Amino acid sequence: MHFNTRTHAGKLLAKTLAKFLTKKYPDMDAVIYALPRGDVPLGFEIALALDMPLDLIIPRKIGHPLNPVYAIGAVTENGDTVRN
Repeated sequence: MHFNTRTHAGKLLAKTLAKFLTKKYPDMDAVIYALPRGDVPLGFEIALALDMPLDLIIPRKIGHPLNPVYAIGAVTENGDTVRN
């Protein structure tokens, strides 16, 4: 599937999620989390369509010691890490 923009992708994903969530989790209370640098427009459209709050996760890349461009993990603002 091709998308014109991230906003377009968010609208299409929101439609699919709405169908799934209303059937499986009709009274679900949730938050949409987005990552800066691209995912915010997508997350905004999903949060808007599903009437859910939007919040951001601001991670920092952990670069490889011999090649700083290569990411070996990430750390969030509260210190949680994800390593690959």
